[in-house]
Amino acid sequence: FKPRVPEKEDPAFKPRVPEKEDPAFKPRVPEKEVPAFKPRVPVKGDPVAKPRATGSNPIGTNEDTTCYDNPQSSPNAASAPFFHGTTPLSLRRDVDEVINIRPVHRVLIFRNTVFEWGVGANDFADKVAWEGVREPSDCSVSWTTPAAGSSTCTLQQAIAFSRNYKTRYGTYELFGNNCHDYVNRLMNYLDCGCTCTVA
Repeated sequence: FKPRVPEKEDPAFKPRVPEKEDPAFKPRVPEKEVPAFKPRVPVKGDPVAKPRATGSNPIGTNEDTTCYDNPQSSPNAASAPFFHGTTPLSLRRDVDEVINIRPVHRVLIFRNTVFEWGVGANDFADKVAWEGVREPSDCSVSWTTPAAGSSTCTLQQAIAFSRNYKTRYGTYELFGNNCHDYVNRLMNYLDCGCTCTVA
C-alpha cells in the first residue's frame, strides 16, 4: 500500500495552465454559418421540374411551403432514408370523392423529392404519378417518422419506377391501385435497392 501523495508534492505534477496562456491553445473558430433552407427551384432540363399531365395543381398543393421540419433525405448520400406522409384529400382533388378506405392522400419523400400517384386529372383514367411537383416543405403533409426504410437507389431510378408505374400497374383505381398501393410498391422497390420486381 502506498499512501496518496498530494498533487503539489508529486514530482510529476504539472499545474494546469490557463487556456489563454497555454502555447498549444487555439481558440475555437466558429464554423461557417449554416445557410437558411431554400425550397427546391426547378431548373430548365430538370427531369422533375414540371408536372407531366394536363390539369392544374391540386387545391392547396404548395400553398404554404414554410414547414421546414419535413424529413431530410439526402440527394447525394450512398444510402438515403425514405418517409411516407399523408395530406387531406380536400387538398388534393378538385372533386369530392366518396371512399371507404383511409380518406387521406399518401405521398413519399426520397432524396428530397416527393412522389405521389393519382394526380394531374379528375378522371381516373387520366391520373398519373408526380415526382418533385409538391415541395417537401408543403405544410399540408403530415410526415410519419421514423423513416420507413433506407435505400441505395438513385433519384433517377425512383423517378423511372414512378414514370413507368401506370404502364406496369394500370390506371388509377380507388380500391385496387390507389395512392397507398403506389407508396407501398415504391417503398418495396426502394428497399430492394431497385433490383427487384414488385407485384
